[in-house]
Amino acid sequence: MLHRPLFHIEMKKINPYSFFVGLLFVVSALAKAFDAAAFAETIVRYGFPRFSFLSPFIIITEFLLGCLLILRVKLRYTAPLAFFMVLFFTLMYSYALIFKGNEDCGCFGKFQALNTSPLFLYIRNALLLILLLFAYLKRERYGSFSSRFYGLAFVLVGAGVLSFFVGYTYQEPVSYKTAHISLHDSVLGEFVETSPDSTYLVFAFSYVCPHCLNSIGNLKECARFPIADKVIGLALGDSVMENRFFRKVFEPNFVIHNHRNELLRLTDKFPRTYYIRHDSIVLQLSGELPCPFILSSYLD
Repeated sequence: MLHRPLFHIEMKKINPYSFFVGLLFVVSALAKAFDAAAFAETIVRYGFPRFSFLSPFIIITEFLLGCLLILRVKLRYTAPLAFFMVLFFTLMYSYALIFKGNEDCGCFGKFQALNTSPLFLYIRNALLLILLLFAYLKRERYGSFSSRFYGLAFVLVGAGVLSFFVGYTYQEPVSYKTAHISLHDSVLGEFVETSPDSTYLVFAFSYVCPHCLNSIGNLKECARFPIADKVIGLALGDSVMENRFFRKVFEPNFVIHNHRNELLRLTDKFPRTYYIRHDSIVLQLSGELPCPFILSSYLD
């Protein structure tokens, strides 16, 4: 007795329209998952900063939708959903291009070779819309994936792995706010000692936070340039081995004070940067630390 393989697909039954679009959706989602924070920054550059938190959900939705298109699952619903998704993001890109001067669509994350010029993007998206229209109209001819249960199980496992990846690489876009909060009225005053006639750049971070570690290079540059009289690092973690490894790898040129969980009273989101002038917190910045030039623009 012959048994059909779990993922057997009859070649003549492959829907070429939905397969091509689905494959592009999956590739796009995987590319953005390598740096979900960069995709969140793209949404900010589009002119919609309040919706940057949706970037992980968009990536996962794009992956799931792409898999369903490849497997020809419920094309009556998935093809129109993908159609309106492409149309919606094309309109968003048009808004960013016209009103924000942003030409980078960010469709493929850090894989800049796959991100195209505006003209090619409009041609590509128009082609995708036509293919999705045909995928919907021809859905009865190609039917559905023969091993639907196993196919969907594979998709769900893939989405679970992708969710972990996205959660690991996601970071809220850099945001800052200026203020004049007395250091003595802030929890930060419990962690640093200052002088009224000096300026300080205080960087709260964790030894195991990838976004914190990505900021260390810029923090060292800030210590070299006259942005502040003194740069102080407040590290979450008092492990001797963590501290020793960090110093060996990054060779910091700034002071580091190690703290246990009491640092969480200051912030539970890392990294977090504070600029102190005249014993007042004049700038608070969340997210990866920018280079000295960008940081100085926030202080102007």
